[in-house]
Amino acid sequence: MAITGLTGSGTGYTNPSAMKRRMIDGAADHPWRFFWGYIAATTLIYQLALHVPITTPTVIPPLPWDASVPLLPWSAWLYMSYFFLMPSWVVATRRADTAEARRAGARLLLAGMAVVFGNLAINTLLPTEVGRTLSPDQAGGWPLSAIIEGDTPRAALPSGHVSLPAGLTALAFLGRLRARWGYAAWTVVLGVSVLTTRQHVLLDAVAGLAWGPLAAVLAHRLLREPLASA
Repeated sequence: MAITGLTGSGTGYTNPSAMKRRMIDGAADHPWRFFWGYIAATTLIYQLALHVPITTPTVIPPLPWDASVPLLPWSAWLYMSYFFLMPSWVVATRRADTAEARRAGARLLLAGMAVVFGNLAINTLLPTEVGRTLSPDQAGGWPLSAIIEGDTPRAALPSGHVSLPAGLTALAFLGRLRARWGYAAWTVVLGVSVLTTRQHVLLDAVAGLAWGPLAAVLAHRLLREPLASA
């Protein structure tokens, strides 16, 4: 039985390529709407992964190298710069010169969001937690103490604080964005800060560094192919 009203023609089911084109066009025309939808969805999924794990989380142990990483409470400020990543990505991928340029930017935007959704899927389906934790009174003051009080050691591997900037860096080079080296530097800053704040161990960070670019490139390819065949 055909379902009308999905394609606008009333002829039947919408094919996946058409759905992807509509999503890309929507992100090109309303990137900030997609951003706020992304924030709402990822916040919900993250909280579920933290507080309602589907099974007992696997503990990710610290490696001997982790013991040599100093605790730097002030690096919590660098750690919190993560929350500026996606807003900056909306701006960096926003292109207004031609319709095709806007769609190319939208593909980069959506691929960046896909990195986080994939990361959260791993955190949800394969629950993990950091094997080395701090208590708020060991944090050396605010803001690290506030981060510890408001978070849990779960959703450890891969580290989303590393996978997202690493994925955005890969996409920025794919898209030849002027900010690409800035995202590369941001990846280094966040990769170090997750260790110096004791929010993650080295295995988490390495996993994030591997997952981010892989997910970003795959998502970008999936989003690009339907347009190339249109």
